[in-house]
Amino acid sequence: MNLGKKWQIAGAVSTELRFQGYLDSNPMGLSRIKENPERIMRQMKSANTMSGLVSALFISTLGISSIAAAYINLGSGPFHLRMALSISMFLGLTFILMFFMNLMATTGFFGASAMRLLTILPFSRSDLENIILLAFGRVFIAPAVIINVVFPLICFVLLGPLIGLVALAGCLMTTSLSIGALVKVSKWFYVKSHSSTNSKASTIIRIAAGLGIVVGMFAAYSMTGFIPTIVQLLVQLSSSFGEIAVSMLAVVFPFSLGILAAALIPETSFSSVTVAVAAISSMIYAALAYITYLRSGKALRSVALGGVTTSGAEIRRDISVDILSPISAIIRKDMKLATRNLGSIMIIVMPLLMVFSVYPIVAFTSEGFLRSSSALLGTGYITTFTGISLIGLLSLDSQGASLHEGLPIDSRMILSAKVRVFAVQYALAMSVLVIWFALASPITLLLVLLPIIQFPTAYAIGYLVAATIYHIRGGGRVTAVNIIGDQAIVLLSMALTAAIAGAPLGAYALILLATRGNHLMALGMQLAVVLLEFLFARQITPRLLKG
Repeated sequence: MNLGKKWQIAGAVSTELRFQGYLDSNPMGLSRIKENPERIMRQMKSANTMSGLVSALFISTLGISSIAAAYINLGSGPFHLRMALSISMFLGLTFILMFFMNLMATTGFFGASAMRLLTILPFSRSDLENIILLAFGRVFIAPAVIINVVFPLICFVLLGPLIGLVALAGCLMTTSLSIGALVKVSKWFYVKSHSSTNSKASTIIRIAAGLGIVVGMFAAYSMTGFIPTIVQLLVQLSSSFGEIAVSMLAVVFPFSLGILAAALIPETSFSSVTVAVAAISSMIYAALAYITYLRSGKALRSVALGGVTTSGAEIRRDISVDILSPISAIIRKDMKLATRNLGSIMIIVMPLLMVFSVYPIVAFTSEGFLRSSSALLGTGYITTFTGISLIGLLSLDSQGASLHEGLPIDSRMILSAKVRVFAVQYALAMSVLVIWFALASPITLLLVLLPIIQFPTAYAIGYLVAATIYHIRGGGRVTAVNIIGDQAIVLLSMALTAAIAGAPLGAYALILLATRGNHLMALGMQLAVVLLEFLFARQITPRLLKG
């Protein structure tokens, strides 16, 4: 079989593998796959295309900002040291980006059914192994090409061909090491998270993976804006400790590659010892990258022989029946559903991502003080985007919404359970914001009360947004919500959330301007609007629901 046919077949296999990974990590798609599989496939393709475009744009921006950091901090050390650290920052961040953005997609490659169709066709073992390697390569071809073309090209144009070649070698090594780590972790994650649906260890692993993805993606995205600051800090530390610190950095990946590339800049003052250490370390990491490449291929070839075994003999356990109140039982059911899939876990931890993403607004303020404008902006930003988390909680009913009519529970009871879970998420996010406000040297301690008074807004947001969605999509009854496929509902929920959360914050701002800085009166007006919204939600919600 020629390479062209293998590449074509690998495209179909790659699409199927990503489709299985999509369903495995997005429980809201499982209930719709039999109803409209073409729609699910179109949504997956659109999501993959959008993800590829965003990755390409982000990596290109990362490459430009990394090189620009060496030219921005003109007074913070020699140019060659700034350039070495800038190149190192790009390689390190691309490693993190490649790993965390593709963890869920790569996990699907180790399913036992991934190559089931091809194994019954008249293909040789060698053809099957090559097809799975090409299928895996098709998943990473877009970000890998961008990483290994854009940044080396920038270095080639600005710094010369030799530095461009070293940058290309560093990008190739980073890509190989990142994919190798991704294959290893994905295989381990698939085995552990699918070994038993009732295993507490599997649940803990899935939750930890969800938190890890959130933290990793936040680190990659947020650090991009602080590359000049990070480079300046590293330059100052290196200058304080002298050439010994630079030589120690030359041992660590990816600084060894950055220092080796910067050593080729004319009039570089790196010592011969530092350059030798960087060269030796780079050769060691090159050998490690090659070994990782071979082992990754071996691990992927095992998929062609039937996937990875995850199930084993399970011990029968006694079934315990707990008598709970209806709302408590619904909450427990939702939490069990949420911890079965990596995609649904992301729904639970999303408010934490919003809190961390707003940190620069709070921490980096003018004159070192937290002002009212920054506090209002941070609180409003978190509140608006937590509406997506509420939609995620509603989507957990995608596999059981049709059963509610046959049970002695009404729509308001189910909604109350969802709102309580959302209120806990919202309260945790606001509690973290309170701590950050207190640590950010506010111009008045009354600013710390701003997110505290906003706590009850969670109930108004939860009841009004969810009841509106049930009224529009289900005629007032509990209905399944697709956070990915129903963009209109997502936009509606964000708009309603922004309006409900923005009303008390807007009242605070208006009173603050009218009274020329009377924070106590502004907080009083904020509290009054919050209470009015709460009472309004209690009155209007029953009219939007049925049953």
